[in-house]
Amino acid sequence: MTSSDVLIKLEFGEILRRLATHCSYSVAAARAREISPSRDRKVVRALLDVTAEAVDFGTQFPEFSVGGARDIWSEVEKADKGGRLTPQDLLQILDTLRAGREVKRTFTRMPDVRERYPYLLDYAEAIDNFSPLETDLTRSIGPRGDVLDSASEELARLRKAVRIAHNRLMDRLNSFISRGRYGSALQENIITVRDGRYVI
Repeated sequence: MTSSDVLIKLEFGEILRRLATHCSYSVAAARAREISPSRDRKVVRALLDVTAEAVDFGTQFPEFSVGGARDIWSEVEKADKGGRLTPQDLLQILDTLRAGREVKRTFTRMPDVRERYPYLLDYAEAIDNFSPLETDLTRSIGPRGDVLDSASEELARLRKAVRIAHNRLMDRLNSFISRGRYGSALQENIITVRDGRYVI
């Protein structure tokens, strides 16, 4: 009987499928479905140790979570291909970067973590520091997903020019309906917007 026959008998594919349903993120689910057994005793022992650490950690610290991390795999793929990300996409990425930083900070400061969870600590320490990107995103995107003036000097300049032009237009319209020669002919001194145009 070949090893593939054994895996079929064990319904290994179904095991991986069920494992993937417990993953919170698409990239983790994809990796879960790609797991294959190893014949290397050292690899098997190391993976069993990682699993034992994870089970113990989950039991000892059930409140531990990755906080605001989001499933941003599709956004990462889009950016990698040169696609455009929406402000909401960038907010999701920002939340995930913050969550990763917080997980690393919390985990590495736990007492006796090196002795109790050496493998998990290695994973936590491998989380990259994206503080400069976090700073850029925080400066550029508001909490509701709006692009802030501080995103770039050019954007700030253009928005200021638009505001000035808008204020001048409103002043002219108000002057027209209140003091202009047509003011008495208007039923109401109200300015509205229809189809993107100002109407009196």
